[in-house]
Amino acid sequence: MPHDYVEEELGRRSVFKSEQFLSIDYVPEALPHRELELRTLAQSFKTLITTPGRTSQRFIIEGPVGTGKTAVAKRFTEQMVQAAERRGIRLHKLHINCRINKSEYLVYLRMLREFKPKFPRRGHSPEELLQMLVEVLDVEDRYLLLILDELDYFINQRGGNILYDLTRLMDDRLNAPQRLSMIAVGRNIPLDGNVLDSSILSTLQRNLMRFERYSSEAL
Repeated sequence: MPHDYVEEELGRRSVFKSEQFLSIDYVPEALPHRELELRTLAQSFKTLITTPGRTSQRFIIEGPVGTGKTAVAKRFTEQMVQAAERRGIRLHKLHINCRINKSEYLVYLRMLREFKPKFPRRGHSPEELLQMLVEVLDVEDRYLLLILDELDYFINQRGGNILYDLTRLMDDRLNAPQRLSMIAVGRNIPLDGNVLDSSILSTLQRNLMRFERYSSEAL
């Protein structure tokens, strides 16, 4: 009878106490040497908690691979949601990898499915998806804090329309509650007039945080 390698492996004790730490999605509880960055984000986004709906926030996090950009963004949004829950505010966090969701349509569909999981994949334009998202947020009195990860890859492939769409979605609601805020993450997100509208540039350039590589002492 041939040897059953699968059963042998399943019966073997793991050398790891908790294999969740090996997951690409794992975010550690503590992020040493990124306290300043977390505090900066908290200062920038605190109005989402203190005066919900009054303003929206847009922020860019840039830096080389391995500097903790995504981990910081995820940990921060988790803390924001927890703080909102303690105050009865219905704030949702959503992380979207723009290298996987390679079009505006797929990004907007993923945003809408956060609130309508069974929404059909086809049959609507990107603009319609965004409008339906806003309607859901308004009707259910919810807010969304969005992380657009690897946005530099997306913009280099498809241009900056996604930032224009999402910024316009916020700016067109001057007399209505601001439901959407955003953190864009990437190695080097193109911020120039050839890619983005000047009005969008001015806002994003004010809210840009650069992550440097960890020093040898920090490592």
